[in-house]
Amino acid sequence: ASGQVNIALKRALEKVALRADTSARGKQVRVVGGNSLIVPRAGRYRVTGWACAAVHAWDTVVEVALLRGNAIDAAWGDLYSYATRYVTPSFSGLVDFQNGERIALGVNSTAAAELNDYRLELEFVTPL
Repeated sequence: ASGQVNIALKRALEKVALRADTSARGKQVRVVGGNSLIVPRAGRYRVTGWACAAVHAWDTVVEVALLRGNAIDAAWGDLYSYATRYVTPSFSGLVDFQNGERIALGVNSTAAAELNDYRLELEFVTPL
C-alpha cells in the first residue's frame, strides 16, 4: 500500500486490498479477488503483516490479523494508542501452509480510525 491509501476503518474485521509483487521472487504468489494470496506450494513460510492507522480516541485499539480462508488464524499485534496518534500493529511468525491455501490481511478497529499504509509478506522457508 505504501502510504497510498486512506481507508476508514469500522468496527468490523476487513480484508484489505492486495496487489501482486512483480519482482522475480514475487511472481510465484498469485493475488485473487484483489484481497487474497494463493500459497504457491506446501511448506513453512515466514509471514509478516503490519498496518499504520491514525486513531482519534485514547482508547482505540487497531488490530491486524492473518486470515486463512474466511477464518482468523492469528491476531497478533494489538496496540493501545493515545488520541490523534499513529499506531503500527504488526505480526511475524512461521506458519505451515498447504498448496493452494488462500490467505489475506485483516484489519480491525474498535473505534473510528483511518488506515494509511499496510503490508503482507510471505516468504518460503522449507517444505513440510
